[in-house]
Amino acid sequence: MAVVWRRSGQNMTGSPGSGTNFMAEEVFKALGIAKDAYKDSRLSFTESSNALRDGMIKMGAWSVGPGTSSIMDLATTHDIRILPFTPEQTKKILTANKTYSSIELSGDVYRGVDKPVSTIGVWNVMICQKSLDTELVYKLVKALFEHNDALRKIHPSAAYTTPENAVKYSPIPLHPGTIKYLKEKGIKVPAKLIP
Repeated sequence: MAVVWRRSGQNMTGSPGSGTNFMAEEVFKALGIAKDAYKDSRLSFTESSNALRDGMIKMGAWSVGPGTSSIMDLATTHDIRILPFTPEQTKKILTANKTYSSIELSGDVYRGVDKPVSTIGVWNVMICQKSLDTELVYKLVKALFEHNDALRKIHPSAAYTTPENAVKYSPIPLHPGTIKYLKEKGIKVPAKLIP
């Protein structure tokens, strides 16, 4: 994204109405990048990957878990570069949107990206009614965390689904069933996450 900031008129992608498109616009706004500084191509992840491969666009934006197939596919045939954010850029972005987090993308996720990359992430959350039975939520959360190895077999980003990350990154208060599980595991729940 820093390249777009320096090169006016570059093509950038993000599926219309998607979280990626919204996040890219929020990030650019936080960095002071005007909408007329780039051309928004509005492509899906696969279309973005194909357009990069065909030279139709210069960059794409992805808001996905590490190891996403559209980037992996592109990296098998082309050299890719994931653009890092500077500490100053990261601070601006996190100040503008409290639900984003500073993330370090491991250097072993995508072919050709050999060093860790400082980027921005947004955490997925499971949301339920606060009236949902405490014991049911406790069992759901316990199953999620204690069978995480099965989730990792489906997608490697599930490795980040940990009780520690739940309390570190949750943007909303936790359900009493979740709190029960975390306390059982000896994890301190900050007051701001207790309803």
